[in-house]
Amino acid sequence: MCYHSGMTERRDPRRNAYGNRYRGTRRQAPVRHERRPAPARQDRRRTASAKRRRTRRGAPGRLILLIAVIAAAVTALLIARNRPHRAVHPLDTDLSGRVICIDPGHGGSQVGADAEGIYESDLNLAIALCVRDTLRQAGATVVMTRETDADVPLEERARIANDAGAEVFVSIHQNITPEDASVNGAETWIYSADTADAAALGSHIQSCLTARTGSDDRGLYESSELAVLRLTQMTACLVECGFMSNHTELARLASDDYQALAAYGIAEGIALHLSGAEAPRYQVLRQS
Repeated sequence: MCYHSGMTERRDPRRNAYGNRYRGTRRQAPVRHERRPAPARQDRRRTASAKRRRTRRGAPGRLILLIAVIAAAVTALLIARNRPHRAVHPLDTDLSGRVICIDPGHGGSQVGADAEGIYESDLNLAIALCVRDTLRQAGATVVMTRETDADVPLEERARIANDAGAEVFVSIHQNITPEDASVNGAETWIYSADTADAAALGSHIQSCLTARTGSDDRGLYESSELAVLRLTQMTACLVECGFMSNHTELARLASDDYQALAAYGIAEGIALHLSGAEAPRYQVLRQS
């Protein structure tokens, strides 16, 4: 650059007299800690989508675990329902080679009597399973018309007993009288056209059942209206263990200890009858 005469050349303040740049240290800017900017909406969507994918990947595992827990619960319930019932003590009679059919009344949609949320069909099954185990411990072959909460027609129950060639058929039930809640006790029924053999079986069972449980002895009855007794071809009877309409007796019927006593009394009566023991004397009462 040319200047007028008498003017000196301007010097760049960033250079020394020789025209070289100064080598001074550069001042560094202070470090600033700034907040990270929020992710863009698209990034947030990607994050949410990734979470959903992880959730979906974990869903099958949780479903399998839930199914396994439900299956275990159902299995435990079935085992508890069909577990062997402990007898009060073994029967004195050897029943090896004897065939006996036990019929738990009602079942499935046919619940029978219903009192205080308790179904007759459940009580019948609980006592019948205990009778089954007591008789089997004595060596008997026991045929059941049902071992679960299932619907079994009356004709089918009789057919099961007849086809098995059973010597004795015993149907287990509970009673109810809604019009009089004070009525209680056990009673046994036979078919009116049966011979004295059925009366002997019923008498043995009625006597042993009331003796073991301490229930009021309401005696021995006959009726031609009970289909399972009419259709069976062997000695048969139907036992009414107690009255569900009586609050005190219902509480006893629902207890495991009482069920075991009732079952033992029924099994003991069957064993005494098959052994040929003399039956107690009961007047057979007709259905009113």
